[in-house]
Amino acid sequence: MCNRYHLDATAEELIEMFELVRDVGISTFVGAFYPGKRVPVVRQHEGVRRIEQMTWGFPPFKGKRPINNTRSEQASGSPFWRPHLGQRCVFPISQAIEWQHQVDTRTGELLKVPHSIRFRDGRLAAVAGIYGADGQDSYCSMMTCRANRFWSQIHNAKPDDPRMVCFLLDSQAIADWLDADQSYEAVRCLLMPLPDAQDLLVATSVASPDSDGRGAEQAEGRTDEPGLFR
Repeated sequence: MCNRYHLDATAEELIEMFELVRDVGISTFVGAFYPGKRVPVVRQHEGVRRIEQMTWGFPPFKGKRPINNTRSEQASGSPFWRPHLGQRCVFPISQAIEWQHQVDTRTGELLKVPHSIRFRDGRLAAVAGIYGADGQDSYCSMMTCRANRFWSQIHNAKPDDPRMVCFLLDSQAIADWLDADQSYEAVRCLLMPLPDAQDLLVATSVASPDSDGRGAEQAEGRTDEPGLFR
């Protein structure tokens, strides 16, 4: 799963990668994004793609925290997610931040070390998402899948259930995901872990996950889809 990411993309990069309309103002986005914050996502309406800002995280389920990640393999069976599976969007991201659990061999203390995960070739990444609205606000959630071996070595807090975000690797995958005429079951094949053999990702530890002063405890502690699969 992902509870923090960075984006560093010019307006031209976003227009080119996502085939956005040029007749509206598109900003350069640089910064750290976390649940509860307005984030830029690409949405398609009547065949036209635009970048919009939505709150990252669906409203709390039964009074719990906002839900910013959606389990792709269980979403169609969830009454919470099912109404939104045709409302699909894409998150542009430059790097995801995940916390690796490490034990200090001298003290036995559990350390939570933030790591930046990005594509080895430096590409701007596209992550599948869904969105909803309540009349006053629009909100979004990232799709996740079972983590590959590389990602699970970093996101190791739950070794029996490692998760990673669902990357859309090319323009056709992005087009298929944003096509509302295709059912969720038809595009679910896009929501797969990256193959380890392709060696697409690189990770490095970072001293601070972002510049807003929020620490690892607060970021990593965000709830991932509580109690939805009843």
